[in-house]
Amino acid sequence: MEWTHSKLAALAPNQMVLEKAQSIASKRHWTDMGANGQYLWGRCKSSGEKLYETISPLQGNEFRCTCPKPGRPCRHNLALLLLLLKNSDHFPLNDQLPEFAAQLQLQRPPDLSSPIAKPPFLQDENAQKRLQRMLSGMGELELWLKDLVRQGLSVAYAQPNSFWDDFASKMVDAKLGSIARRIRSFPNMMQAPDWHGLLLEEIGALFLLVQSFKQIEQLEPDLQETILSLAGVNQKKETLLAQQKAISDKWLVIGHTEGTEESLRYRRTWLMGIQSERMALILDYAWGQQAFEWNWRIGTSLIGDLVFYPDAYPLRALVKKIKLDYSPIERLFSYPSFESFLQAYAAALGCNPWVSSFPGLLEKVVIILDNKRPFILDTAQNSLPLDIAPNVLWKLLAISQGGVLHVFGEWNGKAFLPLAALSRESVIDVTERWPEISEIESPDV
Repeated sequence: MEWTHSKLAALAPNQMVLEKAQSIASKRHWTDMGANGQYLWGRCKSSGEKLYETISPLQGNEFRCTCPKPGRPCRHNLALLLLLLKNSDHFPLNDQLPEFAAQLQLQRPPDLSSPIAKPPFLQDENAQKRLQRMLSGMGELELWLKDLVRQGLSVAYAQPNSFWDDFASKMVDAKLGSIARRIRSFPNMMQAPDWHGLLLEEIGALFLLVQSFKQIEQLEPDLQETILSLAGVNQKKETLLAQQKAISDKWLVIGHTEGTEESLRYRRTWLMGIQSERMALILDYAWGQQAFEWNWRIGTSLIGDLVFYPDAYPLRALVKKIKLDYSPIERLFSYPSFESFLQAYAAALGCNPWVSSFPGLLEKVVIILDNKRPFILDTAQNSLPLDIAPNVLWKLLAISQGGVLHVFGEWNGKAFLPLAALSRESVIDVTERWPEISEIESPDV
């Protein structure tokens, strides 16, 4: 059979699997690739720390993969065929199957009649009543969002705070607490200069969540976990720490942000796994003037175990055990170009379309001003806009001294928010308050 894009689209179990295959159909995700005229094979590292071994036939339906996803062909099977369509030179010819491909070929096809493992919440009979309330609330939310769009954003802009609070209360009654918090944030969102775009984007994200929740039983388990979390189903930390597999690594505290949400202080701390090359987001909360549970210092090196929340693109994690480490760090995972960084971001969205902040360490960037707007340039002269306060801008300029620097931060799809700069093997927190010029005492002359 001669494969084409249309034939692959028809072969995919669903559109979501096809989109995920497209997000990893890049040679940088693959190793040990090859072909022998009958099969393609390779090892894929799409997300997380595990390599998935895959073999796809050039004819027939003998698709094999070590990934746990239900159904074949999986995204890894399809990604191999998509790579073949892009460039057949990616697959060196070899008459002999490598050992991993030969073992896969001998395996029996997966039993597609076996039930798909569901998240504990969907298996819990006691939770079914709450699930029905949530589904009813989602239906009400769908109609409300459609009304917002039909009436126009200018009508929404003129609504008093009580309009948003009243509907948020309905979402709380429907056990959709996370959605209620998002709706209560709408009035603040509309204070921004670009509120039209922000509001429309948030309406679109909520509408996508509604449609996904309505068909949650048909989705893959990791995506089910994502949707349940976004809807407001909280998982107990004790259960996660006891049941989820821990990732052991050396971790660098590389950036954090703080803020307040409905009288609750929060802190988002990013840890970078040195060996696993995984990013972990630790969320800490505190009421009033209470101290946070963990005291993270930017640039600190730690060694220990983290447990990630189940998710289609796992980022949030819990600390299982950890201690200070004083051994040197030889290298950090970074993106050499904006193209590679944005490709990784696209792959993350392919797994979880609600990823709001994508972390990354960007190599050798230069800060410029264009019509007084700050940008960063990579070595290929590609640019990304910066989301940056004036005091942070002058910190970065001072650190770089007009040259290149490595910057860690978050990308939200529109702008890059710098959180730390790497200079002379040290990590500098650029969000920490430095003294203003007026506060610096002039030296005696």
